[in-house]
Amino acid sequence: MKRRITLSIALVLSIGLVSLMSSDSTAKAQNQVRVVADTNMITLGQDQIIRITASPAGGNYTFAFRRIDYTQGNCIGGVCKHAISSQTTSPPILLGSGEAASFDITPMSNSSGVRGVVLSNSSKVKVTAIVFDTATQRIVTYTGTTFDDQASQ
Repeated sequence: MKRRITLSIALVLSIGLVSLMSSDSTAKAQNQVRVVADTNMITLGQDQIIRITASPAGGNYTFAFRRIDYTQGNCIGGVCKHAISSQTTSPPILLGSGEAASFDITPMSNSSGVRGVVLSNSSKVKVTAIVFDTATQRIVTYTGTTFDDQASQ
């Protein structure tokens, strides 16, 4: 009789724990904000900025922009090591169909490189990143893509 009660209690506790674990993981997956675009580290020249533009590919989605600054460490044989010196993230912004947001990154005086990251609660976004020369008013580099296909890989 004792053995039967012990088994019953163990079975009830196991079922209870499994149901708690599965409901918790479902909630996390629905509210997940993830990286949808990343410029990686870029060393900017004098009078250059990075401009990142993001827009939803239909629907209403939340976006945030992250700026990461690097400082240069030791260089050996022309290969230089860089380390993150600071990073900031913008407040979240809700964008609907037909809306877009842009973020300009200018180099700080002590940074050797900068990086721009777009965060969203959906991978169905369009992101454009350009390096713009403010002195000549010309685009130095342009990258535009929809990251929906990349996120599914």
